Amino acid sequence: MSRCVFATALAVGLVGASAQAGSIVIDRIGGGITLNSGPLSGTVFGNDSPGWSSASLMSVHASITASGIATDNKVTFAAADTDHGLAFLTLIDQELGGITEDFSGNMHMVTTADGTNVDYINDMGEGFLVSPQSSSSRVAFGDFHWDNSKKGDGWAWADLQGGDVLTFRFKTIQNMDLGLDASATFQFVTWNGTGWDLIATPAAESSFTAGDEFGFSGVVSVPLPHAAMLAGLPLLGTALWRRRTMVR
Repeated sequence: MSRCVFATALAVGLVGASAQAGSIVIDRIGGGITLNSGPLSGTVFGNDSPGWSSASLMSVHASITASGIATDNKVTFAAADTDHGLAFLTLIDQELGGITEDFSGNMHMVTTADGTNVDYINDMGEGFLVSPQSSSSRVAFGDFHWDNSKKGDGWAWADLQGGDVLTFRFKTIQNMDLGLDASATFQFVTWNGTGWDLIATPAAESSFTAGDEFGFSGVVSVPLPHAAMLAGLPLLGTALWRRRTMVR
């Protein structure tokens, strides 16, 4: 490979490496927390939006539990680098791959995202309504119903871009079992470079309020390569070009 081609490839590689990786800054929780995205290999979503397979959902849980974080009886939030770019994952209870019609877990959710974001869902109850993609925003709402001893559900916003704003609101359903750890229902995990870390929050900030609600918003941040590195790329290209000219 010539030095000029190498310089071009390096520049493309640096920009490309940052195209998916990013973070999501969550307000209200613990005074504000940042979830760094972690890599999920293989096909996470595929091209059949809004379908999110149980097999894929199980593999996501496996990635997180491999770091020693229990996802059973919890709602787990994570940012991830996927086959559809940066995504924000909502994992409702642990997916164990069981087949059942017993709805022993039940919870309502309303969420909004940017108009271009793509939605993916795994839900036994199949009772969600999602607005179409647009130039402004998208909204999704409905009830999750699952068997908390055999299955879990999941939701994801994908193809996230820097500056996108996400909101979530969860509510228990009257006269129906929650099927989750009511004392500390929600947990947030972040990627530390080699595995997942649990961001500890007080129980009061990770469970439903007295009004049986829980909510937060988040802002997507997709960092560019380090400014000094980007600034040096044109100089690198110039230096290599001059060296090649002098060798001639």
